Formats: sequence, structure tokens, C-alpha cells
Amino acid sequence: MIRTILIEDEEKSLLALAGLLSQYCPEVSIIGKAGGAEAAIYLIEELKPDLIFIDVMMPDGTGFDVLERSTYKPAGVIFVTAFEEFALRAFRFSALDYLLKPLNFLDLQAAVKRFEKLHTEKKVPLYGEQMSIAKNTYDSPVPEHIVLPALDGFSIVKLSEIVRCEADSNYTKVVFSTGKPFLASRSLVHFEELLGELHFVRVHHKHLINLAYVRRYQKGRGGMVEMTDGHEVEVSVRKKDEFLAAITAFTRGAV
Repeated sequence: MIRTILIEDEEKSLLALAGLLSQYCPEVSIIGKAGGAEAAIYLIEELKPDLIFIDVMMPDGTGFDVLERSTYKPAGVIFVTAFEEFALRAFRFSALDYLLKPLNFLDLQAAVKRFEKLHTEKKVPLYGEQMSIAKNTYDSPVPEHIVLPALDGFSIVKLSEIVRCEADSNYTKVVFSTGKPFLASRSLVHFEELLGELHFVRVHHKHLINLAYVRRYQKGRGGMVEMTDGHEVEVSVRKKDEFLAAITAFTRGAV
């Protein structure tokens, strides 16, 4: 059984989560519930759960505060949150698992199964650095790091070191200014959604580039971009105007 604690300040949401777990996730045993940060810290230390479900915002603190202050670190953490821009962005940059309210039982089952598989194989990631990235991203509009998931783990990298991302089937090859590429187990669409407001532009169905590493642009039907690492990236006709507008805005802002 997976021993779990539910941390949620809204009684209605707490009952809904408990009910869904009872009905759809029989492998989960609820050993405790808390309605605030202080009570949650006490329960975590006292009961030492395998997995916790935790809300982001509570009257006396955030879920990040709870996990930061707890000396006992559970093997798994699944955040439960209402639709809120900075929270979602934080989880996506850190690759932490999260569920959106109102809860969907299929998403809940999938999250529990992911944890169960990793826990059984003893591949549950260390949450310390991921949590730090999530908290910093939640507190700041401009994140500095991103977690890149892979089949055998993850890597934490500086956003400023990513030159470009290239689609590779359902994976993405991430190319850095400092070393060899990393094959991330996410699609290029995932990175486009994540980095689209941070000077990264999709110039082709296979390419997402960091405007900070553009060396020059050569005109053509769509054109060609030369990156500072010497790699040339084709610009599709459909993406040409979007790229030119983005690089113009970026270079003006950089002056």
C-alpha cells in the first residue's frame, strides 16, 4: 500500500480528493489529513508518508513552505491546485507532478500509477532541487533554470545556456552553448508552450530557437538562421513573419 497524507485547507476539496482516491486508487491508504501548513509539517514528521497530496496556497503558508521546512522528505509529492498561471508554470519548469482542480479521476489515477511505478523501481526523483526551481519560478516571473526529464531521470539546466530545441519524434533534442545535446522525453510543443514568452521562437515545425543565440539571418523564401554555434536552421514560410517580428522586438529590447 502507498501511505499518503492529504494537505488541503478547503473541506470540500479535501473530501473530493479523499473520495476519488478511495474509489479509484485502492492501492493508496490515507493515513492523515491536514488543513494548513503547520498541521501538515507536524503530520509529515509524525507519520512519515510515502506520498503526499498538497495544495499550493493555504492560510498559513504555501505547499512549498511545508516541504522546505519538513525534515522528513516523502518519496513522492503531488501538488493539487486551482488553475493559476504562476503555479502551473512553476510545476512545468520543475517537472513536478500536479493535478488541477476540479479533480479528474483519470488524471489522479495516472499520477498515482506514475508514482507507484517509480517507487517500485526505486527511481523516484530527489525533489529538493526540483522544489527549489518550482518555488523560485512561482515567486519570480523570469525563471533561471528548467528541469529536463529523460527516460532514466532528469537534468537541471540554466535557461540561458539553451541554444535551440529540435524535434526528434516524440522527444526533443536540446542543444546547449556549453556541452553535448540532451534528449528530453517531452515533445517540442511542450517546450514551445513553456519557453514561448522567454525569447524562444518556433521557426519551423522541427525547430525552436533562443533569439539570444542568433548570429545572422539570410533571406530566402522562408530564410535561414545561423546560430552562434554555427548551426543553420531553416525558417518556414509560415513562420517567417513571426520570427522577423520577434527578433526585431528582441534586439530593440537588448539595446
